[in-house]
Amino acid sequence: MALECLYFGETGEFKARIETIMSERHQLLNSFTAHDKNKETLYKGLYVIQLDALGHNSDFFKWLLEKKEKSDTYFENSIIGIVVKSDSEFFTKKFTSSILFLMNQMGARFLGHPVVEFIKDYSNLKQWQLAEDLTVDEAVRYLVNKLVDKMLSYKHEKKKKLRYLFYMQEPIKSLIR
Repeated sequence: MALECLYFGETGEFKARIETIMSERHQLLNSFTAHDKNKETLYKGLYVIQLDALGHNSDFFKWLLEKKEKSDTYFENSIIGIVVKSDSEFFTKKFTSSILFLMNQMGARFLGHPVVEFIKDYSNLKQWQLAEDLTVDEAVRYLVNKLVDKMLSYKHEKKKKLRYLFYMQEPIKSLIR
């Protein structure tokens, strides 16, 4: 299964970092059409979003609105990961919580810890750098690759349907005396 990577916003240096990481991966798609054509297959998408000075990305919301107008369940059979960058110390959590909610309403599924956040000057990576003895580039690479690996390794298993439900009014008495 491949993973599609879409970019939203004026990403500049940030987009270049992510593209470098993603170019090392060989399982990438270039267009969203694979999901449009066949909703039976599991779609995996990584969305890389650069926030503006007000903590918003109008390109992403326009794109999301187009998908919502196509179908209320557009992201059904989708596993989504998000990489978000803000040029301030604010907005990443508020922005991601709102889009996670909206996309979930449209059928998207998210694995545990589906968001990687980067703030101004990558200052939220200082603990990673100290704990793991990494440079900023290595810390970004580590976190993005961890998310991508989790998404690529996910295998959707259909759960067995419950066929019978047995209910007793009276409790079963213990056979051990």
